[in-house]
Amino acid sequence: MEETLMALCDMAIKKAKPREKIYTLKDADGLYLEIKPSGKKYWRLRYWIDSKENRLSLGEYPLISLAEARSRRDDKRRMIKDGVDPVALVREQKAAVAPDKFFESVAREWAQKNAHKWTEGHAELNLRRLEMNIFPYIGKKPVGEIRQSGRRFSFVRGTWA
Repeated sequence: MEETLMALCDMAIKKAKPREKIYTLKDADGLYLEIKPSGKKYWRLRYWIDSKENRLSLGEYPLISLAEARSRRDDKRRMIKDGVDPVALVREQKAAVAPDKFFESVAREWAQKNAHKWTEGHAELNLRRLEMNIFPYIGKKPVGEIRQSGRRFSFVRGTWA
């Protein structure tokens, strides 16, 4: 017997209580509500591009209502149908806003900001590792162009794998 998926209703969302672990309430067409142990609820969209699963945040409930989340889902689905990856688009827009933010400058800011948490030797070691192993390869790359997405950098060959 086939299981039919019932769309969410506002009452079910309001009644959803936090659990020990994160769980989801599914709506339709990839839209779901993620409920955290803290009680926070987030709208997410699950979609596929080039046979790869992606997830996109659509906002926090109740700031974003069920109707608004569905509207946002429909907008994103139209983009996907037109061949536009909404996550990639947001990354490109962020990169265009701050093109002068290169990885090296951001990493140095991070190291300086966190140095007080470490011993002096550990802080120096972190910076030295970045300078020797990372900056020569991606230090001059704009932060918006750097992706994790399952790729791994081979420092021996200096190429992306």
